[in-house]
Amino acid sequence: MIAAVHGHCYTGALEVALAADFILAADSARFGDTHAKWALTPVWGMSQRLPRRVGVATAKRLMFTADMIDADEAVRIGLAEYAVPLAQFDAEIEALANKIVANSGFSHAANKRLLEATDGGPLDAGLQWEVMESEGHGPDMHERIGAFIGKGK
Repeated sequence: MIAAVHGHCYTGALEVALAADFILAADSARFGDTHAKWALTPVWGMSQRLPRRVGVATAKRLMFTADMIDADEAVRIGLAEYAVPLAQFDAEIEALANKIVANSGFSHAANKRLLEATDGGPLDAGLQWEVMESEGHGPDMHERIGAFIGKGK
C-alpha cells in the first residue's frame, strides 16, 4: 500500500500513513507527531512503526519535540521514499502504482509475508526462514518468463 501525502500529515494521519508499505510525498508535504503537544499518546501504531522506519533516536526526537518536518527532511530520515513536485504528484502516484501492479501479486504477497515474519530478527534466522518458508513460484511464473523472453526477439 502506498501512502500519498501532499499536505499536512500530523499525529493520527501520520500513524495511518506509517501503516502503508511506503510513503510518497509531494514537495509541499509536512509531517509531524503532535501527540505530545496535546498530552496524547499514540494508539494506532506510531510508537512501533515510526522507530522501525526512522530509527529510535529520530523517532524520539520527532515524538518529544512535536517538530514539523518538510518532505525533503522526511526523505532524508527515511520516513518518505522520495518527494515529487506537487504538479507531478498524481501522475507519479499513478506511474508507481502501475509499475507495482505490472509485477506479480503472488510475489508481492509472499515478499510481504517474508519481510513481516523476519523483521527485527537476526540475519541468520531471516536467511534460514527465507529458504525454509519461501512460497516458491507463482502460478503464472512460466507465462511471465515466456512473455519476457518473447520481448527479446
